Amino acid sequence: MFFRKKNNQKTRWYVIRLANQCSEEISLSLFGGLSLKEKPFSSVKEEGEKASRAGYHRLLLAWNFVFHSEREKLVNWILAKPQFFALQVHQKSFKTFKTLLKYHTKKINLFKYNNLIRKLLIDLLLEDYDSQLLEELENQPCPFQITIPAHRGLNLNQLSESLFERYKNTPAPPHVYFHFPCYHREHPLLYNSEEMYQFLKKSFYPPPPIDIYNLSIPEDLKLEPEREPELSYLIPDSRPLASVIIPAYNCAPELSIVLKHLSQQDMPKHKWEVIVVDDGSESQMAPALKNLNFLSDMNFKILFLPVGTHKTNNPMEHRFRAGIARNLGAQQAQGKFLLFLDSDILIPPFYLSLACRQLKTENVIQHPRYHLIQSAPKNYSQIDNRKHTFVKGKGYWENFYATAQDWNKKKLPWKYISTNTLCLKSSVFKQVGRFRKNYTCYGFEDTDLGYRLYQAGFRFTLNPVNTYHMFRQTLPDSDILKQQLLGLSANIFFHNSHCLEGYEEFRHLIPNV
Repeated sequence: MFFRKKNNQKTRWYVIRLANQCSEEISLSLFGGLSLKEKPFSSVKEEGEKASRAGYHRLLLAWNFVFHSEREKLVNWILAKPQFFALQVHQKSFKTFKTLLKYHTKKINLFKYNNLIRKLLIDLLLEDYDSQLLEELENQPCPFQITIPAHRGLNLNQLSESLFERYKNTPAPPHVYFHFPCYHREHPLLYNSEEMYQFLKKSFYPPPPIDIYNLSIPEDLKLEPEREPELSYLIPDSRPLASVIIPAYNCAPELSIVLKHLSQQDMPKHKWEVIVVDDGSESQMAPALKNLNFLSDMNFKILFLPVGTHKTNNPMEHRFRAGIARNLGAQQAQGKFLLFLDSDILIPPFYLSLACRQLKTENVIQHPRYHLIQSAPKNYSQIDNRKHTFVKGKGYWENFYATAQDWNKKKLPWKYISTNTLCLKSSVFKQVGRFRKNYTCYGFEDTDLGYRLYQAGFRFTLNPVNTYHMFRQTLPDSDILKQQLLGLSANIFFHNSHCLEGYEEFRHLIPNV
């Protein structure tokens, strides 16, 4: 079909929802709505500037920005930097949008006006086939795309066929995206994954360039945080080549051992740094780490990421932010190379120096991870792989480690990407768009990154050097809980990527609600 093509979209968009509380209308509430809790312009602008610093390429202002009480300030902000904005319009807002834009540009001559408008991108939020509205957009000087907020109240097949017929002979047709938010009990008209799969299977559309809005995320959870270090040491005149980024939660004893192994690296200390992000531990870890004397000889910092106003021990309540913590660490990183390391992984003294040498020629590097038995020593040099280790998921990781010399030839090679020891160039990480912020329960944030790395053409290398996962006591039902959480995250992955092969691979995990 006309729309079936590989998506090489490299830009990432940040959606600015103009209210904390959504409109009652299903289609429009999926992007943001005006309410009594309307955000003031100052907080909207602050959010946009934060997204810019975080590396997003465009801000998408929700369709109702033209009705905002401070729309004059919004439009002046947009016109000051039009290439940074995508403006959403809807049948209900398009007439007001045109009037508002014309009023603010009436003092500009036609040449300057057209030059300014061409830098904007219009995102038409389309609920039904509207030939007149499409014709008006086609006659505008600015480019536009079409986003369809998919739910059971719309006739997706008819809309898809009508757009196909309209643009099948057009040399440069607009992009058409179907936006499938994850099913939520408060929005029963949303499609579940199987229904989405069946639609995409017969009419493929590339995924939208935005993170699919996860309706289960609590409003008080920070997804684009900026923090100052709680504790920091700096070697004078150092210029780190590598940045080791460690997300951590309630694990001060294990983290101390990992940091000790890092302090023993054979790479000169001024050439690398360690950034720990404490993801809302019940007892902040910075005070405990102050007692580690060897840290003051390193480039080291630890940042604390508050969990929000509502604390919970329920892992099903979407407060897991490992990917978000890694993004925060990467924002602070100075190194050309990013080495993501888990807070309970033991590494050899040549780990950093070898990874940095490899990254000069390789794109993405990962290490085998073996699990330690309870009686195993917690010193890398004392571990005997035959006596002290085992592999979890023997039909998966064990087979992969044995055959990983052909990693890039495997079916779905991206599914083996894991962040426990993931090394890549900082420029590569930024190019593919960092970790997505809508993974807030365990699993798949690394799979999603791996998929985007693969789509961008990067190759994967398994370093033969073993790393070891320290033993931690788990609850009897932890495996069952982990499977439930993986199901939720696998569902988000499919909605983010529209990857049909990925859905077929992980279909058994995803609950059909």
